[in-house]
Amino acid sequence: CLSTYNPVLFNMSFRETREKILTLAASLVAKGVKKGDRVILTGKNSPEWAVGYYAIATAGAIIVPLDYSLHVEELKNLINFSEPAAAILDEEKYRDLVKCLPEGTPVYSLTDKNPDYVLALKDTPLEKPVKVDVHETAAILYTSGTTGFPKGVMLTHFNVVNNGKAIGDCMDLSTHDRMMIQVPMFHCF
Repeated sequence: CLSTYNPVLFNMSFRETREKILTLAASLVAKGVKKGDRVILTGKNSPEWAVGYYAIATAGAIIVPLDYSLHVEELKNLINFSEPAAAILDEEKYRDLVKCLPEGTPVYSLTDKNPDYVLALKDTPLEKPVKVDVHETAAILYTSGTTGFPKGVMLTHFNVVNNGKAIGDCMDLSTHDRMMIQVPMFHCF
């Protein structure tokens, strides 16, 4: 998949990325997100999206990635059904989607044009990820709803890790290679 950001203008090391993930995770926890809470994430492909994805998991919460190409009304329905404890939103739909969140829901931005930009947070990073069991839900992916309403498909941490392992096995990776993968696959770079 191609990302919408320009890699010449945007460069973050793995160490810096880890720091941003731990900082956003700390902010989520500080704002009341608990292990097992659902956090929605919707936006275009970007490094910020990946940071948001991993930060949600690091905070022990359940990632609810919503297809950015859906219309606002469709997204609102999925948000209402998800009952999110927090939201991470992209710029174009930020104002519309904030209005449909329960009052007091923490909201983060994938761009620097709105408050709480995920790469500009100043919280003290988490020392370590919130401990989860491999059989606990890691993400809820919504189907396209071709046979009716979209349905939430729950993936465990075990599912996600094995998906990455299966892809890695097909790619003939060595111990010197690094791979980063998120689900759903429409958000990869």
